[in-house]
Amino acid sequence: MASTCPACGKGNIVSKTWMREFEHEGKTLEAEYTEDYCNACGTLMQSPETIRRNLSMRTAVIEESRKRSFCPLRTTEKLDHVDMESETDRIR
Repeated sequence: MASTCPACGKGNIVSKTWMREFEHEGKTLEAEYTEDYCNACGTLMQSPETIRRNLSMRTAVIEESRKRSFCPLRTTEKLDHVDMESETDRIR
C-alpha cells in the first residue's frame, strides 16, 4: 500500500509484518500479523484485505495447533486401563 496518509497528508502508508503471540484454548500461539501505518504520524490503518489476511493466518495457526494436539487413543489402550463396571457405576 503506497498511498498518502489520510490523517496527516504528509507520510506514506507502509506495511509492517511480524510474529504476534495470542492465547487460544490455554495455549500461547504465534501467527504472522500485518499492520498498515503512516511512516510520518504513525496512524494505524487496517484495510479489509489486511484484516482478512490476519484472520486467515490466525485461523491457520489454530487449525495446525488442533491437528498437532489431536492424539486418538487406540481402543485396546483405553480398555486396558479402564474398569468398565466402575465406569458404569460412576456414570449412574
